Amino acid sequence: MAALARIPEGSALKLFARPSRLADRTIILVPMPYFDIQGLQSISSPATCRITVDLAGNSREVFPGPSWDSIRLMAKAVIDRCVTSANVGGFITYGLAETARGVANFVEVGGGYEVPLFLTVTISKPSNMDKAGGTDPSVSTAIQDRLWYLYRIERSKTEQDTIAWQIAGLQNTQVNMEVGGSQVWWDNALGSSTPTNSIPSNVIYGCDATLGNPSVPNCEAASFEFFEEGTVVLDPAAGPIIKVVGNCAISVGARERHFTTWDVLRSVVDVLLATCISSPYSGRTGGTAMSQPISVRKRQGGPIQPELPSTFEIAIYLQDTFNGPADGTCAWGVVSSREGDIRNCPAGRASPSRPPERGLSSNLTSRGEH
Repeated sequence: MAALARIPEGSALKLFARPSRLADRTIILVPMPYFDIQGLQSISSPATCRITVDLAGNSREVFPGPSWDSIRLMAKAVIDRCVTSANVGGFITYGLAETARGVANFVEVGGGYEVPLFLTVTISKPSNMDKAGGTDPSVSTAIQDRLWYLYRIERSKTEQDTIAWQIAGLQNTQVNMEVGGSQVWWDNALGSSTPTNSIPSNVIYGCDATLGNPSVPNCEAASFEFFEEGTVVLDPAAGPIIKVVGNCAISVGARERHFTTWDVLRSVVDVLLATCISSPYSGRTGGTAMSQPISVRKRQGGPIQPELPSTFEIAIYLQDTFNGPADGTCAWGVVSSREGDIRNCPAGRASPSRPPERGLSSNLTSRGEH
């Protein structure tokens, strides 16, 4: 392909940056387009192919990239796999694994959250100006897969919780992404309404196959509809608060009377969703989050993470259609007793209508209680 032949040659590693950087002959400013027709184009001889070398991410740093020879090989791989085989354009990335590692240790900067740069080589029509590295949903999926790997090898529970929360944010943003769209995968994902330091440090999460396999969209909808603002009071005498959407139930209860904020509960549910329901590595099963006794810790610098009062129990589980209160179902009996298997509960015998749910009565919810 003529456009491929116009990419420079050379085996030396190169430095890449965006035009905002000061001019430096050792740095290659991107995007760098290469067309199959060089010079002035005309109606009779227009360019038909564009190869673009570009950077993606949210950072002003210089990116230590590959050599021109490596970039040529990357471009040829896209041509062979996409253009020649399927007659469509495509792109390839370089440095995405390190970007994911940087996301796991994100830093807040003036323009939002810093996302370490990575290189993209795109084959497209000359008029195509898409920034695939930022807007293609497949890149978000690749980042999430890498974060799940980092989650599995991370030994710190606090760090695992943070990574799970970041994955949940990426998943929420990915819903609004489309090929050729304008939504970038890191926008409104890393800086979601659940900041890192609102994730309680005294909660133990567990995935459990006996809690069934509720629908991921149902669970996300239940989480979205469940939470309010302000303070919530949980009293064992009043029973748990349960939200049901489709076949997914989210229950929040406590074995002693406590109050906390909806923001803290939301952060716990976000982590639990990302850890069990949305994770392909857990079998997409239900799960529980149990708060542990609060320990006295000295501040070591930086914000101290909140702690959920002990005896709080949060569960996400399969709940088929039923009549009556949610806390009178077979599924809730399994969750509350921690015995049995929800998958053995009678299913679909009561009513095909949407299951009723336990409402948030005034004696359960309070704002400004101290």
